[in-house]
Amino acid sequence: MAFRRTSKTALVAALILSFVYLILGTILVPRLWIEPLGPMLKIWSVMVLNGVSLAIVDDR
Repeated sequence: MAFRRTSKTALVAALILSFVYLILGTILVPRLWIEPLGPMLKIWSVMVLNGVSLAIVDDR
């Protein structure tokens, strides 16, 4: 993500990996949704920040 040539690819890959992590985590260990500071709740903010970064990557 640090280099301009690969930043768009890296951000898309991060979004896809986050989504896969969310799906597999829900299927394999659904109790993680119950934890108040659990990883399933934190991943949403990471996905939003990746989406925002992807939206402005061409403007930087």
